[in-house]
Amino acid sequence: MTGHGRGLENQDRCLSINRTRATSLDAEIPEGEEWLLARKHRLDCSVLSLPNEVVSEIFLHYLPPYPERPPLLGNASPTNLAQICRRWRQIAFTTPVLWRAIEPFENGSPAHHEHRLAVTKRWLERSRSMPLSIALRVHSRDIESQFLSELVPHCRRWQYISVDLTCGDPYETNLPVARIDGDMPHLLELDVAIAEDFTWGPMSPLSAPKLHTLFLNTCGTIYSMEQLSQHISIHWAHLMRLYLHALYYQVAAEVLLQTRRLVECRLDFDDEQGSVNVPVVEVTRELRLPHLEILVLGFSYASRDSRVILESRFLDQLRLPALRQLRVDEKLVTTTAGIHMPVGTQQPEARSMSTVARLLQSFGCQLPNLRVCVADAWWGVEDYTEVLPESVDICVHWHGKEMEPEHLHSFSWGSWKI
Repeated sequence: MTGHGRGLENQDRCLSINRTRATSLDAEIPEGEEWLLARKHRLDCSVLSLPNEVVSEIFLHYLPPYPERPPLLGNASPTNLAQICRRWRQIAFTTPVLWRAIEPFENGSPAHHEHRLAVTKRWLERSRSMPLSIALRVHSRDIESQFLSELVPHCRRWQYISVDLTCGDPYETNLPVARIDGDMPHLLELDVAIAEDFTWGPMSPLSAPKLHTLFLNTCGTIYSMEQLSQHISIHWAHLMRLYLHALYYQVAAEVLLQTRRLVECRLDFDDEQGSVNVPVVEVTRELRLPHLEILVLGFSYASRDSRVILESRFLDQLRLPALRQLRVDEKLVTTTAGIHMPVGTQQPEARSMSTVARLLQSFGCQLPNLRVCVADAWWGVEDYTEVLPESVDICVHWHGKEMEPEHLHSFSWGSWKI
């Protein structure tokens, strides 16, 4: 046989082998498809066969931990879960716990408020009788009024509430003003901003026996306890955590006299009080907080005139035997340079260190267990250690710089926002 003939014979043999292999593959392909379909079916069945209660629990872990509020739309929103399939939609719509945390406006912008209002109504319906976590802060009194009109009827279910009741225009008087009052048996935390003469409506009186945390911003417009009581009336004695922002020292003193159960407290004084020509009223009553462990002291705004606070002797009246952590703005314990000082006394800036040392002694706390952080400071750790007992753990947050990460971790002031 010639070489050409042998080549044709080999070629025919290869073609025959390929045909046989192709026939075999044609038979294997359906088997493989059946195997893949069976595997897919088993996987689908493993999810679809889960009890509704288990699926609901999985859905719950998709959302931010309560009382954090998920977005109305997008990632981490329960609305996403309802768009996967019919069964998931049915499970989501019949799981009230998924719809109990509501924040219609994440950034305060009133854009698309009509759609957001409709979504808020649906979430309130789907949450059924569940306690609610709600945040409402929008830069429009008209829009806020519409939302509050829907939310207030559910106030018996309120549990964690953050609401700005101040309106943007104090002369906008054609809108409804309503009182937020009544029984709130589930309310644990309240974050509220109020202002004299331009508040949507007072929160008074509230019956909230479980309320233990209050964040109160008075916008520097409340001058007396009587005035404050007209805007918010609660059982102060029940509070364990308190944050007072932009509040005059006289009102803060009256509040502290009624909050002996406090464990954590933050006071941001309204330093604008020093810019008006009013006499300083000295605080004469002892402010004893026997259980207070964490205290944060600072200013609300930028002028930082400590004259009023120091001359009122507000800080000198504090008695804090259980204090473990103190954070204080250095300007709060430094008399301003414009105040007359007797000849031969220390310079105002230098007095901050001795003032801190004197206050710690008057607080009556156990110094070996005390941590102190001086914020926005011009003086360093070495300067403070010269006047403070060695047992005090001191750190300094330098003026104009961010606090170091290790200081942030070592000084756990708690979460001052809901």
